[in-house]
Amino acid sequence: FLAVLNSTACFWHITTHSHSYQRGYARLEAATLSQTRVPDPSRVEPSIMRQILRLVDKRLTCTASEAMQVTERALDDLVAGLYDLSVKERRGIGMEG
Repeated sequence: FLAVLNSTACFWHITTHSHSYQRGYARLEAATLSQTRVPDPSRVEPSIMRQILRLVDKRLTCTASEAMQVTERALDDLVAGLYDLSVKERRGIGMEG
């Protein structure tokens, strides 16, 4: 679940649905979180769920900065797939295409 919440796709969703304050600051509030759409784990293909869990385990044990970044990008890609984001939408939210 935290892999989803920490993903670029979920961050984009939260910031676009949060109240914006001065200079574009988005404050994370309980009301915003309660409206945040997250994929239903029971509807995620088991193979995708296993990949996510393997990547989370890998990320937790990574010590090299480059390995962390590669793992986080792989997690981002899987989660963006759960949100059904197209390549164009992924680029629009700052993900590499």
